[in-house]
Amino acid sequence: MPTNPTDSCDAVFVRGTWRGEERRKKPRERSDAAARVKVIDPLMSTGPSASACVLDRSTSGVKLQMPHSVLMGSIVQVRLAGEIFHGEVRYCLPNGAKFDVGIRIVELW
Repeated sequence: MPTNPTDSCDAVFVRGTWRGEERRKKPRERSDAAARVKVIDPLMSTGPSASACVLDRSTSGVKLQMPHSVLMGSIVQVRLAGEIFHGEVRYCLPNGAKFDVGIRIVELW
């Protein structure tokens, strides 16, 4: 993590590049866009939406950095630059004081 972490997407520290065989079906594009994420399932998720920073995205998924963890398998609503989509959390890994969250896009609005 940077020595002075901030909530700005511009200050996101991106770890090194994966060196193994590429397993993604769609190419990813790096990003630093801001997003809002709301957990909508499990049903007990009644809290407010949370800020997130888009690290990369493709037509089938998005990798976000968030201030808190999200349960794997959760269904989330993501608002990003004028678009809204639902997705399934595929992984959530700690990255310093934040979490990298992989989401498979299920439905675009």
